[in-house]
Amino acid sequence: MRRAVLIEPALVLVVVDLSSALYYAGHYGEAALVWNRALEIDPTTDAAYVIGVQALERQGKYAEALKEAEKGVAIVGRTPFALSALGYALASA
Repeated sequence: MRRAVLIEPALVLVVVDLSSALYYAGHYGEAALVWNRALEIDPTTDAAYVIGVQALERQGKYAEALKEAEKGVAIVGRTPFALSALGYALASA
């Protein structure tokens, strides 16, 4: 996946998938960095918010996770992914 991001960094869903893989491998800090890249490419990609918020929470950054989840809902609306991220952040705060 890293090669795919290097080849075509504008494929936001590939970047989100890389962030997910890093998260599930326990690399929360790196997952959050890659997640930020996904939002730079397209901040309306609602799937990105779930992994990003969870990665922040796993690092103990509860206030930041909640802030980002709220920002996600404000940007993409009340989509299932955005609301899931917000619910996760609220449960962890």
